[in-house]
Amino acid sequence: MHQPALYSRSNDMQRESVSRVLREWAGRLRWSREEQEAVLDVGCGPGDVTAQLLLPRLPSSVRVLVGHDVSEEMVRHAAAAHAALAPRLRFLCTDIAARDLPATPLGACAQQLQGFHKVFSFFTLNWVLDQR
Repeated sequence: MHQPALYSRSNDMQRESVSRVLREWAGRLRWSREEQEAVLDVGCGPGDVTAQLLLPRLPSSVRVLVGHDVSEEMVRHAAAAHAALAPRLRFLCTDIAARDLPATPLGACAQQLQGFHKVFSFFTLNWVLDQR
């Protein structure tokens, strides 16, 4: 789907599922006290789940949450809708299945941040045909 506003209005099932998963599992994650961590959300879509559900559950020591999606329309919408949360929250458009991922904007971001410490993905990896 490449209609961010429509998707944001109709993703109640996904929001409820993500809320349930985060309630159950977020408290079990270990976070560094010394290092400011970078977190990636693969398949962020319009960014509402990333900004409204995931970001509030992250400790304040997380320096950046990067929402990622393959759809330019979704990323543009997410960046505009959640601009007030920048620079702690940013959005990138890249195909996670790209053969040369390090050469993509996501690869460059990962290099700049010295990698991602945690990676989340909700309802996305099933769309990746070659998961190697």
